[in-house]
Amino acid sequence: MSSMGEDVSKIDLGGWREPFTASGVRPEGEGVPAFFQVHEVGFKVVGREWDFRHVCSPFWRAYFNTKAGAAVRHAGRRVELRPDRAVLVPAETVFDCLPGGEVGHIWVHFSLPITSPKVTAPVVVTLPPHGKLLAREVQARARSKRGDAQLNHTVLAWLHALWGCAELGGQAPASPRLERALAMIGGRLASPPAVGELAQACGMSAGAFIRWFKAETGTTPSEVMTQRRVTEASRLLRYTDLSVEQVAAKLGYANRYHFSRVFARVAGCGPATFRRGAGA
Repeated sequence: MSSMGEDVSKIDLGGWREPFTASGVRPEGEGVPAFFQVHEVGFKVVGREWDFRHVCSPFWRAYFNTKAGAAVRHAGRRVELRPDRAVLVPAETVFDCLPGGEVGHIWVHFSLPITSPKVTAPVVVTLPPHGKLLAREVQARARSKRGDAQLNHTVLAWLHALWGCAELGGQAPASPRLERALAMIGGRLASPPAVGELAQACGMSAGAFIRWFKAETGTTPSEVMTQRRVTEASRLLRYTDLSVEQVAAKLGYANRYHFSRVFARVAGCGPATFRRGAGA
């Protein structure tokens, strides 16, 4: 008997074992990244030194400034950094950093799942009240220089808040078949699957698969494999102490020279030059 005099044995417990009810709303998950892989977060006061041209990275960036003045520029379009907005710069997007006066500057470098829709231009996100509050929390925790779990959760919460408000052009999510192919490519960067293996996994002949893949993505499976390997190589060069030879071996290249040729063709510079380049 409960304290209210009700016989607990007569309560229907079935509804409590299922997460779904007739009253709630089930969020649509297709096309929305299940997680963010955060590489780095920071805060500092920047001025005229925040001046970089032709920046291009294998990861996304989220920028927030405490005062107006600085901006990023992409394809001739100037995007102001202001305290009422955040700016998301997609991976593999060429842009310039344009300094203003001294401002407090938050940056987050992160990656999305391999099956995320492609975005090719900076996205401006007007911050809702909780987004501004989380930005202040990110600033405070980043200034402490403590890379702890609280910082990680705060940054993830801020990114999710931004993503919930971002206008990403209504791009359609990848089909399950394309997700399967991209996941195979992303999961085997050191030993890329052959086209025949990808085609078999998708229930198609090799010729039909290549035609379908190009219609879906605008490029070929081999080019996607190369781009993903170079993207991962860029991440390793930027965030680890692995040598160029070790990065090449980790990604399955025969030697440093083959790796360097492929990297230069895709990234526009050799891996050693990329590593020496200034970050923004």
